Amino acid sequence: MDIHKNAPLTPKGREAMVRSVIEGGLTKAAAALQFNVTAKTVAKWVKRFREEGVDGLRDRSSRPLSSPSKTPPATSAAVEMLRRQRYTCKQIAAEVCISAATVSRILRRLGLNRLRNLEPAEPVRRYERGHPGELIHIDIKKLGKFNRIGHRVTGDRTGQSRLTPCLVRNRGIDWSRQGKETKGSRLHRRRWQMTYKRIFEASQAAGLANRVTDVVLTAC
Repeated sequence: MDIHKNAPLTPKGREAMVRSVIEGGLTKAAAALQFNVTAKTVAKWVKRFREEGVDGLRDRSSRPLSSPSKTPPATSAAVEMLRRQRYTCKQIAAEVCISAATVSRILRRLGLNRLRNLEPAEPVRRYERGHPGELIHIDIKKLGKFNRIGHRVTGDRTGQSRLTPCLVRNRGIDWSRQGKETKGSRLHRRRWQMTYKRIFEASQAAGLANRVTDVVLTAC
């Protein structure tokens, strides 16, 4: 039960109000004045308490006892069948002769409001190698140089417009090369990883992929 923070009565408050009338001898008008509600509200909770006890002081469901306009089960089954044939909401609505909003509500209740839900979940794909060095992953990233810390770090934007273009642009780039080797074991359920990373100048970029690979293989 989600009670509003400013609600004058909670189940405990209702019980105190009802007992002040039944056991304390207060009139319904006096109890209404004390608990800041109407006398009609006091009479309602007193009646429920006498009929059901403390359980009657809880909030009841607002769901109606009957729903004459509820979608028939046969219609819901037809909507589900057409959806599993990958029909869209508009196509199902035209086929079954109901509104698209009703089709959407039925599909949401069935968990089929998205077409991807019709397909089984893909299994987790893992790779495993028998010995170190069998599979190496190489990443190459270009990093731009800068001569001062930006406003995202310092929080100070003053003076940026006065910087000359030569101080801001054309600072050059570096190359980040990373070699990663992973080995997994299905039998022992263990997995370990070794990574080698280094930043090189742009003039040293040629042939560095092979150099990183050799270093990782030597370390393995």
